[in-house]
Amino acid sequence: MRPGFVRAACCALALSTLAGCLLATGCSSAPSSTENPPLVQVVDGAVDFPRKVTVGRVSLGYPDTLWVIDELEPRTTDLLDKKVAVSQTLVGDDDFSHGFLVGEISGIAFDDLLGYAEQAQEQAPARVAVLEEKAKESEQSAQMFGGLAEHYRNVVYSGPDPIVLNGCRAFVFGESSAREGATGVSKMCFVEVDRDVVGFVVCGYHDYEYDADPAFWDDIFASLEVR
Repeated sequence: MRPGFVRAACCALALSTLAGCLLATGCSSAPSSTENPPLVQVVDGAVDFPRKVTVGRVSLGYPDTLWVIDELEPRTTDLLDKKVAVSQTLVGDDDFSHGFLVGEISGIAFDDLLGYAEQAQEQAPARVAVLEEKAKESEQSAQMFGGLAEHYRNVVYSGPDPIVLNGCRAFVFGESSAREGATGVSKMCFVEVDRDVVGFVVCGYHDYEYDADPAFWDDIFASLEVR
């Protein structure tokens, strides 16, 4: 299994456990900053891909070199002190080298997720500390939270960078971690679907994989649409 797709698959698990991580840190959402608001890039869409995957009211285009790997069962969980429902589908290729997770979160506002993203770097040390404490609770907890603590101890966040995606408010957010001579990147885009519904696409890659073919990643990302 290639490293890039491993990171994308881990993103699926990360979204499933994200609620527990945020709840554990005790962090709360914050209003987005209105002082000196950044320039907003308007993304008009990407190439006309031959295939499309739809989850709820969001869809993602992709080339015929990819296929639907897994349609994950919808689940309900707690996120930023709210009860949310998460639906997601994983798209990848035959040799498991490229993967994209697309989905929809119901029960949370776009501004709540934006507020979290704006505070992510500042709150990283507290998140690591809580995960380390949870890892001490049992052997099972050590397996689940120990790796997350190690991951977040080395993460550097980028963004959020506000964009307008096919007429909807959105932002791009990323986290990176350098290990063994390469930088692993998880890139996320969250788009406002409704008052309390947010669509997303997540992918994972190493810096050299992106540099080899940036249009591949960027075009698929930009194809995220809201119906």
